[in-house]
Amino acid sequence: MRYLQEIARDVNLPLSKFLAIAEAIPEFARLDHDDIYRAIDNYLKAHPELNKSERKRLCRVLDCKKLSMEVCMHAAQNELLPLRVVVQVLFFEQARAATSGGKVTDLPSNIKALLATHGIDSSKHTAPLSTTTSIRAEDQWSVSGFKSAEVKDFNLKNEAC
Repeated sequence: MRYLQEIARDVNLPLSKFLAIAEAIPEFARLDHDDIYRAIDNYLKAHPELNKSERKRLCRVLDCKKLSMEVCMHAAQNELLPLRVVVQVLFFEQARAATSGGKVTDLPSNIKALLATHGIDSSKHTAPLSTTTSIRAEDQWSVSGFKSAEVKDFNLKNEAC
């Protein structure tokens, strides 16, 4: 995984080659996705010219459910990531806290502002995020694979992160 982080800094590395290498990493070597996230972050920093579609394609190799709390905090504030990835990170952190009996508290002010711009009240941490806010079709994603009674109401398009 460290290799992926190193090559991600190469400004001459095409997206297709980076993705081919990232996808070749076997599942048993990906117990968490912290290193993959760091590689994606390095790639985004080295390739600021990527368009929205390419950024989304890049983030599809990332499983937001497998990020540590530290990495989630970084990802939630990372302006280089597509907005839907940031929202997905926040959603899974909220779900993780809710299932462990904890409460999501003290969100950073920039995260509260981001949620507010999308009509989400950050003071109601224990309620599931609503899909009734207006989300552009290209920013909708699926929460397939996440089985929870709280998620049954979600009716989102099948587009992996």
